[in-house]
Amino acid sequence: GGLELAHALAQQLVARDPNFAPARALLAYAYMLTSDPNINETSRRDPEMVEKARSTAQDALRLDSRNALSRAVLANIQGIEGKWVDAEDLYRQAIALDPNDADVLHRYSLTLSVAGRIKESLTLREKLRTLEPFVPVYNIFTAYIMRHNGQNEAAIAILKGLPAEPAAALFPTEILAQAYASEKRYGEAADTILAFR
Repeated sequence: GGLELAHALAQQLVARDPNFAPARALLAYAYMLTSDPNINETSRRDPEMVEKARSTAQDALRLDSRNALSRAVLANIQGIEGKWVDAEDLYRQAIALDPNDADVLHRYSLTLSVAGRIKESLTLREKLRTLEPFVPVYNIFTAYIMRHNGQNEAAIAILKGLPAEPAAALFPTEILAQAYASEKRYGEAADTILAFR
């Protein structure tokens, strides 16, 4: 899939130029995503991949202390470990270095939402939508967070505008059905679920 391809390409870039910090940061990001059970559909996070992500991100920072993505990877790891203050500090550093890095904004926003800071998360998501309005995964999570903030109609509008991707449609279908049900549009909620089957 796409993650394996990104992983392979990042490894090739690092092999070609071991001192190129952006390639190392990209590889660290790929390791971090590989460790995620929600992405890999495994029962638990892979600690070996988390450690590879950490060490590779640290290598990228040694090569370039201003690399925003490597700070975001380390921030994500701090969040995984429940070190929210450290995670937020690293995310803020990353955003200060590159305020328009979509992946950094996305990850920081997710961390804020998990911490229950929904309004702050949505502020970042608004900026993310301005920067990258057509990236499906960003829009799905924006709708998800909006739904948790009671913005069901806005979430519905976003989800209905997504391209049809049957292989990855369960999560957005669930969110859309829940948003319809929250608005007492039960027929549309049922139709959404039935159409997925």
